[in-house]
Amino acid sequence: MSGGQLVYYGQDILLESYSEEAEFVKCVIDLSIMTMEIVCKNIIVKEIDMKDVSFLWNDKNKKNL
Repeated sequence: MSGGQLVYYGQDILLESYSEEAEFVKCVIDLSIMTMEIVCKNIIVKEIDMKDVSFLWNDKNKKNL
């Protein structure tokens, strides 16, 4: 499997109050291969610096899996 095959693109992300419990938040994430719905009290969304991210398929020190 090549690195390009492992890339998924997000289609939509929705954050809204959870109607059944006011202190909860519902997050719906639509990816090209799946849709996820997460309900929790605290969701922290932040931008990450891509230079600090390590991907398995880019690690030259690892043997091919």
